[in-house]
Amino acid sequence: MSKFGEFAKTFLYFVFKAIFFLILLGIILGAVWAYACVFKFPDLPEWNFPEKIVDVWEKITSLQRQQCSDLGYWFGEDATRHEKLMEASEVVEEGVEKPVVEESEPQQCGSPSIRVEPPQGEIGSTFKIFLSGFSPNDKINTCWYYPDGEEINCTILDANEEGNRETTFWSESDDPPGEYGMNAVGVCSSVEITWIIGN
Repeated sequence: MSKFGEFAKTFLYFVFKAIFFLILLGIILGAVWAYACVFKFPDLPEWNFPEKIVDVWEKITSLQRQQCSDLGYWFGEDATRHEKLMEASEVVEEGVEKPVVEESEPQQCGSPSIRVEPPQGEIGSTFKIFLSGFSPNDKINTCWYYPDGEEINCTILDANEEGNRETTFWSESDDPPGEYGMNAVGVCSSVEITWIIGN
């Protein structure tokens, strides 16, 4: 083999090594941000990644599903979700949930509202959701719904001292178009909203 051929072979070897290293570094940095719920870690593209990268990618995705409950993920069975809601409420007859209020600490009921930005977007879009007007430090039982009424996810969001909270909803690429819904139930107040995804 000529010296040029050996040089080219060595050069390509280091180029591929560098690309692999950069991809791995990007995944690690993404993992840190994903764990902090800064953004939703994307699904693995249908490329022929090395097995190590696929394994790390899947572990990060699984970890974020557990860590960031308000990113629009579906996780757990119905019993698990209801168990979380039970921490802030008690179940009374006919499945209606009655907020638990400490008699010694009367709650200041607010006039809550929800704003979705943008109010309409394409499938795969990201929507910022602003909740305001709840009681200070309220526990807000929140659920999202598909256009046909099927539940997407439920979680408990903690309001700040001013009764406000921000969260994010990510539309998946295979989500159906239509009018999506969200309701939020605080200790002594509730509100709901709808917005359009797709045509």
